[in-house]
Amino acid sequence: MRTSPWLPLAFAALVAASGCAALPGLDSGADTPPTEDVAAAFGDLETVSTTQVSSTELNSTTSETRMEIRLAVDENRVRRFSRVLEPESQAGDVTVATGGESLMYDASENTVTRVEQTETAMTFADRGEYYASVVAAARNGSTISLPDRGVSPLPVVPAESTGTGVESDDIQGYAVEYLGTDEVADRRVHGFRMTAVADAAIDMNQTVWLDAEFYYPLRSEQTVTLDNQTYEFDTRMESVEFNADLPSDTFDWTPPANATEETISVDTERFDSLDALAEAAPLSVPEPDLPEDYAFDSGRLAGENVTQVTAEYGNGDGDTVTVSKFLSGQNGSSGGFSPDIGENVTVAGQNGTYLVTGRSSMVSWGCGDIQYSVLATDLDREALLAAAESLACR
Repeated sequence: MRTSPWLPLAFAALVAASGCAALPGLDSGADTPPTEDVAAAFGDLETVSTTQVSSTELNSTTSETRMEIRLAVDENRVRRFSRVLEPESQAGDVTVATGGESLMYDASENTVTRVEQTETAMTFADRGEYYASVVAAARNGSTISLPDRGVSPLPVVPAESTGTGVESDDIQGYAVEYLGTDEVADRRVHGFRMTAVADAAIDMNQTVWLDAEFYYPLRSEQTVTLDNQTYEFDTRMESVEFNADLPSDTFDWTPPANATEETISVDTERFDSLDALAEAAPLSVPEPDLPEDYAFDSGRLAGENVTQVTAEYGNGDGDTVTVSKFLSGQNGSSGGFSPDIGENVTVAGQNGTYLVTGRSSMVSWGCGDIQYSVLATDLDREALLAAAESLACR
């Protein structure tokens, strides 16, 4: 199965796009945001059938993918089918997600990967509430916070996977500007531009065009600036049908009988006490030296045969420190980030990386085959590096 070179911000939502075309022309007659019940309109969706074009551009080099997508919503459970049409090297690749399992078929390799899912990221209703918050912010001049996972309205961050996501939403929020109406996939849409209200090492902004009837995103354009490099992500629907009947076997797709299959479990077990986490974990639980107002909140074990231990600490005011320790097989790596991302630091004699986003800061380092990361929403550089140093390679 091909491995993506991108590190997701949270769960999951596919960030796709078209080839960096110019923004649609605005309808100057629509200068005020809509007043409809956006969440209710979004909740009226039962099925989506669309052809989606996605592209990523870096340094004038563009990669583009075209795929057919089918979605069905049943009591807030979303089933998704997608098949790649272009490029030729990926044509025929299929992904089917039914809630309990995701199936990924690589046509060129004739391989199937099944991923067992035990947790749901953001529900379909939550997505509707998020888009409602975008529209409301444009009406009343407030800011919004981007969801940690589920909608993923901003694109993935260009970095190698570390097993730990870096939060990317700005703690001070994003300002929302209404752009008027236009047409995408022969449907009327409302445009909204989200701009970070504070500077950060990773600068991410987005324009999204929501269907005027159901408020489903029909186009999004994102720009990520990181270490003086700008990535452009663009998604558009070439055609779309809402609430049309789907073939009864849409989500029962069967791979070729001679395909090689592999099943991966991503079970996550959660704990509400440090002692219980330590007793169950095959790896020692990371316990950093933190300011005295921080206390253990929760922990989790994840990965097949438990390859990651995570402990989260909080101060009661909404500030958190998340500490992860995981097996990577990357001997001596600096936490998995590409060398051009973040600041090179030393943690207990090991090479590491310090990275700041608008919402959080993170330090990561490696000790042999064990990788560590400490992510904090309200610790300064000195305090964060001190917390990392206290862990060393324990």
